[in-house]
Amino acid sequence: NVVCPYHGYEFDCDGVLKKVPGICFQHSDVYDLPKYDIIEKNGWVYLNTFSDIVQNRTEIKENIFVEEEVLRNDSVVFLDMDFKCYSRILSENSLDVMHIGFVHTFGNARKPAPTEIHPPQLVGPHHYKTAYMYEAGEKSVARKIFGAKDLIIENEFILPHTTVARVIFGDKVSTVITFALPITENKSRLFVKTYRNFWQNPIFDMISEKLMHQTMMEDRSVVENIDPSGIEGKFNMRFDKLQNTYKRFYKKFIHK
Repeated sequence: NVVCPYHGYEFDCDGVLKKVPGICFQHSDVYDLPKYDIIEKNGWVYLNTFSDIVQNRTEIKENIFVEEEVLRNDSVVFLDMDFKCYSRILSENSLDVMHIGFVHTFGNARKPAPTEIHPPQLVGPHHYKTAYMYEAGEKSVARKIFGAKDLIIENEFILPHTTVARVIFGDKVSTVITFALPITENKSRLFVKTYRNFWQNPIFDMISEKLMHQTMMEDRSVVENIDPSGIEGKFNMRFDKLQNTYKRFYKKFIHK
């Protein structure tokens, strides 16, 4: 049982009050505590913020997004990092194609815009996806190691805080999954899974982790310096459709 350290009340693992020291009592549901399910799935631990009174366990499991990389058994590396910014900014940043060429060393500052882009499509509940063509940067792994110039990038989000960026070149796929956990209005923790279907061994796990940590540090140098009063922005371009879709539905999903 879980025992209160103040007066010794005992509750079982379902939150049912089992013992009150010094008295015999008749059980009633009004004395019980709500239970919050914790589920481990594909390397992440999920805490349900609705009690068992509100939502059942089966529904929670069914609502957790499962990426296709899990089914393919791709290699994966896990990272997390604290950011001093609102969680929505982190997700928008993950969906923003135009910042890649200017913020990241692997980006293409010479040709930062996609060469082809498709409108976001609804592919599931609160789940939107787009795809675009992109010319790989000179310092990117795809170009430097594999000689791949043209990339297909799939970008998607699942409300409220999950994003997917899938880089495809030939038969090789490199994927970044993020979850921006809100802690306060100006602090978040970004959880990241990086998958790849090539170089599947511990040495390249270390290389992948190092490269992803560098990428997160490059993002942090920018997003932490965005004035909160300016997060709605004054400028838009035609490459912002996915993050604008995310922003619009996030406000409706979270704030309304």
